[in-house]
Amino acid sequence: MSDESVAPAENEAPPAKGLKGPVLIGALVGALLLGSAAGVFAVGHMLAKKSGYNAIPGADSAGAHGDTAEAGEHGAGKDSSGGGANGLHVIDNLVLNPAGSGGSRFLMLAAAVEFSDAKRVEELKAREPEARDILLRVMGARTVEELTDMKIRESLKVQLTDSLSVLFDKPKQIRRVYFPQFVIQ
Repeated sequence: MSDESVAPAENEAPPAKGLKGPVLIGALVGALLLGSAAGVFAVGHMLAKKSGYNAIPGADSAGAHGDTAEAGEHGAGKDSSGGGANGLHVIDNLVLNPAGSGGSRFLMLAAAVEFSDAKRVEELKAREPEARDILLRVMGARTVEELTDMKIRESLKVQLTDSLSVLFDKPKQIRRVYFPQFVIQ
């Protein structure tokens, strides 16, 4: 009889200790964020190449497809209206953390600067590190809520136009600033 009473106690398993609900949810959200960031940086470049968008500064997108070099550099000195009077320069691959995000959110940005005189494109190329710093400083001072508001985004373009104008000796050289790439994660 004593053997029968001991047998059921041996078959009972101790209570399982698994991950608690909030810890599991946090791990899933973290994995999702890491996967999204990896996708943006890894897959984004492949998609940009297929669409013809040149994500690498200084690289010739026409040369990558085997065309002649006459097609020119992406965004460098091109006229947006087709008449040759305007200059357009693209500053790519700007990644920053918006104000108040604590590093949990980021903005991936490209800015195209349109000039009233195409000769200014070369000046901007020579001072691109300064221009990048101005763009990062102005955009990084804004919160995610401000960056997603279209009304504020238009005023940001005006602010960037004024801020970038200090790089040139003559006022009103920059006609407009565009955002061909603007991704908030």
